[in-house]
Amino acid sequence: MIELIGWIATAGTLLSFAVKEMWKLRLINSIASVVWVIYAVLKSDYPIIVINASVILMHLYWFYTNRKGLGVGGESLKENFIDSSVSQSDTKSEATNRSSDWMYNWIRKHSGK
Repeated sequence: MIELIGWIATAGTLLSFAVKEMWKLRLINSIASVVWVIYAVLKSDYPIIVINASVILMHLYWFYTNRKGLGVGGESLKENFIDSSVSQSDTKSEATNRSSDWMYNWIRKHSGK
């Protein structure tokens, strides 16, 4: 039973790295880290507890700092949840601001979106 929990944590960790969107990657990896902590507690494996608790804290910090749509790599919450293109609800001025924002365009170009 304990070994099965370890394999589930392993699958969750591997799955998280197959996801493109940062928030999904971090969410899946956070869940996998929680499973790793459960596994490590059952095995009394303190290094695994420490590293995965640290990973969870880093993910929580990222979620906290990016809660207003200031995503790492240029993605906003809107882009992650809805679409990476300019939506129809955007006004022309918002679309113009995006196209003239050199940093936004640089990030989009280099993030593969």
